Amino acid sequence: MPAHVASQRVSEPPRLAETNMQNINFKTLTITSLVAGFFLIPLHELGHVVCDWITGHPAAMSYARDYLLSGGKTPFLGLLGGPLFPLILSAVSVILIYRGIHLSVFYPLAVLGTLDRLLLYLSGSTPSDERELAQAIDWPVSAFKHIFLAAEIFLLALVLLSLIRYKAGIKRSVLIFVIPLASFVICASFGVFVVDRFLFPVQHRIEFGLNPPHSCAIELRAPSAKTWIIATNGDRRPSRSRLPLTTEPFPGPREG
Repeated sequence: MPAHVASQRVSEPPRLAETNMQNINFKTLTITSLVAGFFLIPLHELGHVVCDWITGHPAAMSYARDYLLSGGKTPFLGLLGGPLFPLILSAVSVILIYRGIHLSVFYPLAVLGTLDRLLLYLSGSTPSDERELAQAIDWPVSAFKHIFLAAEIFLLALVLLSLIRYKAGIKRSVLIFVIPLASFVICASFGVFVVDRFLFPVQHRIEFGLNPPHSCAIELRAPSAKTWIIATNGDRRPSRSRLPLTTEPFPGPREG
């Protein structure tokens, strides 16, 4: 065989017969979508926590919330890690898709990695991570939203081009997007409203603003009486008692 013919065959991409949609197992794709859909939000929070620790700020996380153990402000890199981790997952998956490796696994991972923020962006909102990133370096509030949105659209475009390359057809292409999306909605809802609520109740209440105020309350106490009167900022009724005031904080739920 001539040398130039052998060289040409070595440089050719994998044959479509070996990497086309017939190799996709939709059962595997569905299972991968369900598992990855459940862990997509924790992956986002893990990105925050890992980058917090890298910058010397110990942090922890629940299913749907990260927080610094010191209670301070999240550093710039910690804010960046949350949106960045799912994008890295998607980018690596796209590379492996173009290499024709385990399409049933990496197609849903590629799609789900872009859904972490895309649904929020399309709703017109700017999530808090993106706002705080922009404020940290004095950029326009929506600057990071547009950066991440451009990256997600680029990755989705590469996924679509790969479907054309592998001659997926309309039906298979739709399923490759719909199954991960539906899995994410179902599994993330279960994670947030069941797992997070019952396994991490304190963080869940903080996330949804359900904690009662505990820093603005005072106690009124009579030295010789057993009766306690609790007053908060919301109670502006004049008191007829001359009971001495104490500044002991009202006991509230402990964080994390």
